[in-house]
Amino acid sequence: MIELENLTKTFGPIHAVDNLTLSVPDGLTVGFLGPNGAGKTTTIKILTNLITATSGKALLNGVDVLTHPKQALSHAGAVVETPEF
Repeated sequence: MIELENLTKTFGPIHAVDNLTLSVPDGLTVGFLGPNGAGKTTTIKILTNLITATSGKALLNGVDVLTHPKQALSHAGAVVETPEF
């Protein structure tokens, strides 16, 4: 389950993600599509704790990624852009 509530990420004056609210129920597979610059990668990076949100909530399986990242990510995996080893 993914729950995003008013998720926002700013880089100075740029709003990369602006008050995104999204709910993906457990067991559902979805695609995250949009044009370049829409905030897809930024949202995924917040969900995987690679960057922090400016404000809002991000939950994976009911666990807050921002406050309990290790527990939230214990059953998650992602490849963000180009993996570097």
